[in-house]
Amino acid sequence: MLDEARITRKLAARGIMPDARQRDAIAALVALLGANGSQRAKPGAAFAQQGVYCHGLPGRGKSLVVDTAFELANCRKRRLHFHEFLREMNRRLVSAPRGDDRLGAVSREWLDGVELLCFR
Repeated sequence: MLDEARITRKLAARGIMPDARQRDAIAALVALLGANGSQRAKPGAAFAQQGVYCHGLPGRGKSLVVDTAFELANCRKRRLHFHEFLREMNRRLVSAPRGDDRLGAVSREWLDGVELLCFR
């Protein structure tokens, strides 16, 4: 089960007590993933919620919070650098057959089986 208390306990075990902004990020991630730690999309829905974007000054603990939630999430997941993602998408787009929705087709294929995608 993924909830705010579990993430907070995991951080506390590392000696970190989340501040108000980090607690807001934790709440947003839990809302995105749901109580069972996997995304709460309804069957047939393209996206229940687009995602969560954590932003702020360097050193605020954004990556730490996302890494912790990612570790605890109970779903099929990937975490990679955004530039790695762009390189992979570009490689696939170049070799994909031409069509009206080539980007959509490549994206759907790349995301097949991925319930949680986190960029670092």
